[in-house]
Amino acid sequence: MADISLNGNLAQLPKLLLRAPCEVSVEGRGTGKSFDIGFKMDQIVRFMPGAVVALTGKTFGQLLTRTLPSSLKLLNQIGYQKDVNYVVGKRPPSWFKDSYETLSKFDNVISFSNGTRFAMISQSEPGSGRGANVDYEIADEALLLDREQYNNEVSPTNRGNLEFFGRKSNHPIAMHHGFKFSTSMPISKEGRWILDYGNYYYQERGIRLFDIWNRIVMQQVELLKVVQHYKVASATGKAAEAAELVPEFRRQWNEIARLKRQITPFVSKEGVLFTLSNAFDNLNMLGFDYLLKNQRLLPLLIFMVEIMNMYYDKVEDCFYSIQERKHVYYNGYDSDRVA
Repeated sequence: MADISLNGNLAQLPKLLLRAPCEVSVEGRGTGKSFDIGFKMDQIVRFMPGAVVALTGKTFGQLLTRTLPSSLKLLNQIGYQKDVNYVVGKRPPSWFKDSYETLSKFDNVISFSNGTRFAMISQSEPGSGRGANVDYEIADEALLLDREQYNNEVSPTNRGNLEFFGRKSNHPIAMHHGFKFSTSMPISKEGRWILDYGNYYYQERGIRLFDIWNRIVMQQVELLKVVQHYKVASATGKAAEAAELVPEFRRQWNEIARLKRQITPFVSKEGVLFTLSNAFDNLNMLGFDYLLKNQRLLPLLIFMVEIMNMYYDKVEDCFYSIQERKHVYYNGYDSDRVA
């Protein structure tokens, strides 16, 4: 068997290393959120064979066209084969093992050969979250979800099977009955509930997480100015001017690293890992050009929130208060927002 080697980026590593039962990731574009869900799917398949997992999105289109392609790509890269190790949206072959909870329909189910099932749930079809007991919850772009509907339909199903994976089993699995919420930064009051999961930083260690994070973001924006000036100077043959920018780049980079150490991720007493990240945490893959291009093309607010993942705490109290249902449109087939 060929060796398989994958490198997690700085946004993904805390989840891979700390293995918290519950994860909440608030991330800008380009951080690999869907790949991260693929890592979690692999972990569930290996540690909880026969489990049923709720995979919730605003629409089936969002899950099928935005979330799952990258998640399944990750699984394929680490050795899974479609229609051999798993099937999507159809009844699994007879030689696939059954899950502990019986499913009668497979139109929106990903089935693995060891019996693990991921049941896709769309909030655009009320009631699709009701059904079998589940062992774990995954929600992509959680800020899009109607929280009340989610709490009424999906969360109550995260129960049972304690004799297989929980405290009544011989080998309890820490992640059993946990959850993973991935999302972009919410800009409206309706989506702010997801940020409450990060309050434990201050409650347990006195860390003002969002204040420090915004200082990091602003420092990163200043660093982008230096990078842009360096690129212009280099392109126009001003080697001396470009060389003078190197110490400033180093100073700002070190300041960002110093600030990041102040918000080193840790797991709460309740077993929750809350993380903030943006494209700077995936620079090895994206490069500075990705950031500079989006800074040039996008409106300032969209760039700062969608790309840089800035915690924008003024919107809901401003004169033109943003309300999710009135002012933000979501394409039913993907998760891009248009404000």
